[in-house]
Amino acid sequence: MHMKDDHMRNAQLKPGYNVQIAVESEYIIATDIFQDRNAAWTLVPFLKDMEKRMPDFCL
Repeated sequence: MHMKDDHMRNAQLKPGYNVQIAVESEYIIATDIFQDRNAAWTLVPFLKDMEKRMPDFCL
C-alpha cells in the first residue's frame, strides 16, 4: 500500500489495512480486515473464513 509521507518526511511506518467485503444482492454478507496490503493473498483466507461461518450459503 503506498502512503504519503508525513510533513516531517522521516519515513516512519504507517499502518495500512486491506478491507474485504462480500456482497450478495446489494446486501453485505461478510467483512474482514487484513494487515496484508496485497488483495491477492487475502482473498482465499477471506473466502475460507466466510465458508466456515456460513456453510449453507457458500455452496
